[in-house]
Amino acid sequence: MDKIGYIESSVFFINGSGNPMDVDTVIDRLNRLVSEYGYSITSPIFVYYLDRVSEEMVLSYSSSIGPNPMKMLPYKLEGDAANPTDLPDDDYRFYIFYLLSKLHFELDDYEGMRKLAERYESIFGDQPYFGKIMALSLLNSRESDLLTNSLDTIFEYSKNNPEYPELHKVLAQVIAVMVENDITYAGDNANIPKNENELLKLGYDEINRALEADNIPSEYLVVKAQLESLNKNHDAAKAAISQAISELSRSRTRYSDLRARFGRMENRIETRRQQSKLEERTVEISELVSEIENKIENTDSNITELNDDLDNIRDDFQRTFLEFLGFFSAIIAVIVITGQIAIEVSDPQMAGRLMIVSYGGLLFAFGGFSVILSTDWTARLSRFFLAVIGLLTAVMALYPGEFTSIL
Repeated sequence: MDKIGYIESSVFFINGSGNPMDVDTVIDRLNRLVSEYGYSITSPIFVYYLDRVSEEMVLSYSSSIGPNPMKMLPYKLEGDAANPTDLPDDDYRFYIFYLLSKLHFELDDYEGMRKLAERYESIFGDQPYFGKIMALSLLNSRESDLLTNSLDTIFEYSKNNPEYPELHKVLAQVIAVMVENDITYAGDNANIPKNENELLKLGYDEINRALEADNIPSEYLVVKAQLESLNKNHDAAKAAISQAISELSRSRTRYSDLRARFGRMENRIETRRQQSKLEERTVEISELVSEIENKIENTDSNITELNDDLDNIRDDFQRTFLEFLGFFSAIIAVIVITGQIAIEVSDPQMAGRLMIVSYGGLLFAFGGFSVILSTDWTARLSRFFLAVIGLLTAVMALYPGEFTSIL
């Protein structure tokens, strides 16, 4: 983002010590940006410089030289000190409150920040940037109720103050934290989705809306990168975090801390990208394994069918072989019986009857044997009739007189 020399040249920034006694100069210059230079209080650059002041104050808090901002700012906030700026008293006190709250945030004192916000909510609750303070004071928690309250708060402030890009950015930031920590929205606002994908889309829309503003701080790109990564747009996430790192101002007092934080985000994005690739590869391997298992299953099925076919062929061959043995045995029997009768029986009529009886018996035996061997019901039926015909033939030859009388 573009630096504003008018602000950067404030004694507060150029003295390199974050002297809290000069905070009024910065606030007054920010006010003149709005009143004289055409900047808007809604602009990201306005709140960016307020945040810069709170970062600088960390040095003063840690130093044994100069006033302690944790004592000086409450003194100004309570109204015991005069307002030396051109701002109305209420606005002046709110910016002091904002700086004190953000100082708690920079010192990781979220509980102190939350108590301060709750204490002054009735006084500053109508200020748009109060929504940011309240939401951030709850954001460090991993409890579902507190994060839900954080989301409810910033959602309403963003909805009621759509011209503030910072509020859209904080809303996207809160959503990113909730999605990254697998926390489901548990509130009653019907406009806030409980579904993770829908909530992620809301965060994505909000950060893109915030990025439409001019002169955005690099923190906006960090939130953009985080949401892109959660949305599995890993290349876009990598591009956004790289841009955020390159645009991070080296003049910021906490540049090293911010650069390290951005670097950790970059590492998480890369880890998530590698994890996504691993998951995709795992899915591919699983699909290949499944395909191989299906092929093995089909092969086993084919082998089983082939074995069944071989068994059927073997059984058919055995049955056919036995039938041929029976058939040839019957032929041999016919020859033997015919020859024997021809030799031993001199009466032609008697010999003929004996041959017919013998042939009928053989036909009955062969037909019955075939019925036992056959597995097909149609074949069994036809061979059964053959056996019956043989039996009837034998009986008719044995008892011709009885059959003649019946007919």
